[in-house]
Amino acid sequence: MVFLGVWGFRDPGPWTGVDRLVMALALIGFAALGLVPWIATTPVEREGDERVVAARWAFVIGVAAIWLAVVVSLFH
Repeated sequence: MVFLGVWGFRDPGPWTGVDRLVMALALIGFAALGLVPWIATTPVEREGDERVVAARWAFVIGVAAIWLAVVVSLFH
C-alpha cells in the first residue's frame, strides 16, 4: 500500500491506462487475500468437502496480482 500511496496518488497529472491497470491489479490482489480466511473457514455441507484448495488459489491469485502491480509500476 505504501508504494501505491507514494507512486499513484501524489502524481499531479491525470491517470493513464497503466495507472488504472496497476490500481486494478492491486485491488484484485487485496480482495483475494482478504477473502482467504473467509473461504478457508466457510462451513461445508458434506464432511469430505475441502475449502482449503480454493483458499490456496485465492492466496496465490492475491499475491501474484499484488506483485504484478508492483512490477508494472516499477517498469512504467
